[in-house]
Amino acid sequence: MEKQKSGINKLLVVTNILAIAAAVYFFYQSNNESKPDPIQPGVCREYPDLEGEPWDHFKSAVNNYYTNIYPEINAKVNQLRNGRNNPDRFVDARAIWFSMDSLKQFIYTIEKYSTLMNLSTSQLGIRFYYGQYSADHQAYADHHTLFLVPTYANNATETAIDFDPRYNYTNLEVRDVKSIRSLRAVAEGNPSTTVYSILGASEVTNPSIRNSGELCPPKCITDGNNTFLLTDH
Repeated sequence: MEKQKSGINKLLVVTNILAIAAAVYFFYQSNNESKPDPIQPGVCREYPDLEGEPWDHFKSAVNNYYTNIYPEINAKVNQLRNGRNNPDRFVDARAIWFSMDSLKQFIYTIEKYSTLMNLSTSQLGIRFYYGQYSADHQAYADHHTLFLVPTYANNATETAIDFDPRYNYTNLEVRDVKSIRSLRAVAEGNPSTTVYSILGASEVTNPSIRNSGELCPPKCITDGNNTFLLTDH
């Protein structure tokens, strides 16, 4: 009898261990399945090495801007500043720097919501808009800057169209009064010919537009590693 009870107890212990192991396995399995991440960290996909621009072309273009356009911009802005009784001499920016992480976050956001809309990464792009900060901007008053705006290639119009995938995915597109419907439903139909738009993003306070790069001037490298020492001569 004692041996029988001992055998039953051992069987119960083994059964309990297996049940706990199975519960832990299914918990982690379901937890991982409930949080899919379409964009993996690190290198998202393999590309061939970049075929860059020749140095002479880069140097010549930067020098042309510095020689032919830059002085006129500075003169014009200083003239405007004098009219505003601002005696500080103005020197406009010639370059803008973004951290790698900030650009990756921007691209990640574009790809994340575009994937949810069934748009492929081969359809996506970025358009750069030139701008000028206002006279009362705290850090870069009157300086020229860049704004980065997502685009997608529309097969119907054969053009790269500005859009905000985060806004477009989560809101109703009402630009076409003949088809007021959820973009999520539209995307499941034919995303390559649907015309999305960035226009509706003007209604939100946080559209998917990137700015806030570091301008040079005023924040430039001051030692011999400044590239302008090579392009300006």
